[in-house]
Amino acid sequence: MENINFCDQINPADIRVDQVEYDSDYEILDLDQARASVSQPQPLAFQDIYADETDDIDLEPEKNKEDKIEDDYSDEDDLNYDDIVENYEEQENEEMYAKEDESIEYRPKFVIPKQFTKRRPVRNLDENLNNVLAHARILKAEKKYAEAIKTCLALIKQAPKSHELYTLLASLYEIIGNDEGARQFRKLAQMMIPVSREVIEEQLNEALKSDDYHSASLLYGKLCRLDKNNVELYRVYIKILAHVQNEKRMLGAQSAMIRAMKAPEYKDEAKALAINTACEMMKLNMTQGAKVCLENFVVTHPDGVDESFVNLLTEVYIQLEDYNAILLCLIVKANVKVYQSQGLEIENEEDFPSITDYSIPEDMPVELKSKLCMALIGLGFPDMVQRLEKILIEKKEHFSEELVEVAVTYKKMGHFSRAISMLNEAIAIEEENTVKNWKLLAECYEGKESIEEAIETYQIVIQKDVGNMGNRLAFATFLEKIGYIKEAISIITPDPNTGKIDTNVQYELCLLCERHMKLPSADCKGEYLEEFIKAVQTLFKRHCYQFKSRTEFEGIFSLYRIKSVFVNQKVDKLVNESREIEFSKPTHSTDDEYQLFLRLYDIFKSLKRYPELERLVFQGFMSTAFNISRYRKDIRAKMIVASYLNKDQQPLFNRARVWGYELSRWNCTAQQRQ
Repeated sequence: MENINFCDQINPADIRVDQVEYDSDYEILDLDQARASVSQPQPLAFQDIYADETDDIDLEPEKNKEDKIEDDYSDEDDLNYDDIVENYEEQENEEMYAKEDESIEYRPKFVIPKQFTKRRPVRNLDENLNNVLAHARILKAEKKYAEAIKTCLALIKQAPKSHELYTLLASLYEIIGNDEGARQFRKLAQMMIPVSREVIEEQLNEALKSDDYHSASLLYGKLCRLDKNNVELYRVYIKILAHVQNEKRMLGAQSAMIRAMKAPEYKDEAKALAINTACEMMKLNMTQGAKVCLENFVVTHPDGVDESFVNLLTEVYIQLEDYNAILLCLIVKANVKVYQSQGLEIENEEDFPSITDYSIPEDMPVELKSKLCMALIGLGFPDMVQRLEKILIEKKEHFSEELVEVAVTYKKMGHFSRAISMLNEAIAIEEENTVKNWKLLAECYEGKESIEEAIETYQIVIQKDVGNMGNRLAFATFLEKIGYIKEAISIITPDPNTGKIDTNVQYELCLLCERHMKLPSADCKGEYLEEFIKAVQTLFKRHCYQFKSRTEFEGIFSLYRIKSVFVNQKVDKLVNESREIEFSKPTHSTDDEYQLFLRLYDIFKSLKRYPELERLVFQGFMSTAFNISRYRKDIRAKMIVASYLNKDQQPLFNRARVWGYELSRWNCTAQQRQ
């Protein structure tokens, strides 16, 4: 690809240059001087953020890594270069379409002061950051490199733009022999140094010559923040972001460019860009960004706001449940008038609680009438919207979606009877006879505590979409609430013939069985115990190899004497090849599933079901999810206990020998059993 010097397209005369001086001499080499210059760092709330990620730091040179029988430094525990850049980009994206400070005079009149003029929170980390950095340098001088790295990594998310932090990390990684990590952190440190525009342009040219468009995008972001009104600069920046396929930052840059397009000749282009950008943001659930994008156009070209634009803007406010902003927007841009007692017109948001009446233009679109209806319901005036509801019902064939939106607002505000009435009107239309609307109706009956109607409606939902486990989970939650536990378990138990399992629903099934499970005792035979065991074992099939016999497991385990990394790769391959059921991506954490593992372990142990106990820990040992340091040691100890309880003496001795357990420790376990 031909190198393009984008800086040639920039007119230096149009760009403001900000010089920022900085001190590059920040390495403390004298240990006594360092201790004297800083107090002991105070406990920081963010020191535990990366407790799991920095639990194990491998300080061995590359040449010694092959000699280790076990590698406790897993990919899941590492904080790599891409993670840091992604965190930095997220903050850059937020700043790109952040609101200006409250001194700006061209804000729209209908904006709520408390929400739209609030300044972004400022993080005051200077004192604590300097203390912790100095403490890390002391650890470096004492050759405690692992502790120094942990201290620095814990600060990255709170101070992602500190070049001193990245420089210190680069030097630490260089000392321990990790040249690649040192190079990446040194590159980040160079990019974070506050410099002038000329230096940024020089770095940008070097990045473009080497086809490093990722770094070029970060540098262009700095240039745009130096000159926020340069539209052409934003155009090039957006092209670079499109080239590196960073959609979220590109949308943020487009939103910021709209704010820069203040000239009258940009009005039509800015309007089209604002609408398209907001719609794309809504698809990505960036609702707050969509709101800022549309408001940027309102403040730059207030005369370009028409009824369709107001409809889109109020739609965004509905998603944010900002009913005050909806009404203010309609008052300013749609000629809606609201009154308080004695016919006094209300213009300020503070007077909204005293609304007694309203008036609307005769030619007001039905879409905006529905938005006014939702705003009044959300503000606590459901009795004032009867004439608006009548209009929607009369034209429901053409505005059925608006009927559903009004019903959803009623449901959110707790007016379930009115929501049911509106949904029944919508469902009577063939186009709106959908599973989504039936589910809304069932939830309204549930909120109204109409049990029979809710059950009947949920059954219709299940019949219309048999394979939707989300709907089944909602039905099961309702059944559990009214005491139908057996039916709730049955409704979300997966059908093995489908070949697919929703991992999140299966996890909820495990929790449901656990909540109502009772272990066998003299007074009770036990309830839902077998359902819980089966549900957990099905969930573990996602990441546990289902070995067919003890001989197969012992054969795999014998390889640990040779090379543990090789065995991990072999187990991963076995799990992927033997998985007969397709599982969806989970939203819960691995720790949540490990708690289920521990619960099932305790049950088997207390009920003296030792063969099942041993098989459980064998599966946990061969789990791809539990194959990280904070689980492995615990599982190994449980394997020794399970083998002993199941009277497998020789395998027990072999495992203790492979993992370096002393026989005295094994004897202590035996004494505990006696």
